Amino acid sequence: LILGPANRNNANDNTSGVVTLLEIARTLPENQRHKVCFVLFDLEEAGLVGSSSYRKQHKKASENQIVLNLDCVGDGNEIVLFPMKKLKKDADKMQRLRRICGVWGEKSIALREKGFSYYPSDQKHFPCGVGIAAFRRSKWAGLYCSRIHTKKDTILEETNVNILRAAIVSMITCRAVN
Repeated sequence: LILGPANRNNANDNTSGVVTLLEIARTLPENQRHKVCFVLFDLEEAGLVGSSSYRKQHKKASENQIVLNLDCVGDGNEIVLFPMKKLKKDADKMQRLRRICGVWGEKSIALREKGFSYYPSDQKHFPCGVGIAAFRRSKWAGLYCSRIHTKKDTILEETNVNILRAAIVSMITCRAVN
């Protein structure tokens, strides 16, 4: 899987995250662009190599910054934010995340604040990191990511991209949402 040939079917993992990031960058008002840094990490599947390297090179600058990691956001009705432990203790930063949560048409954005929850991805290297992923729900298994790392990873729901673009742009610009 990691050392073999590249999977040509990667609409959700992680073309969806790249497309969403590009849409945020494209639609963010020009006078707000100084507030953010857009970074694309490589080699996540090989052990979070890109994000680890970035964190080592920018440790001080990234210590207290909210880092939004858009990973597998293209297939599912429930979009979930997974903040890291340090971030959960920062009331102001958590309030910024809460503002984008809620129902968005037939879909929702939820924040995992209480108890144990874990999403294994690049945000892990950043104290104020937030993993963002879209899930399907099963009454037997709970939340799950479907089809990733398979030939069936061909779904990228434009609605998810648009919801996240609108939510994150509003978070950056401090505008009210949905």
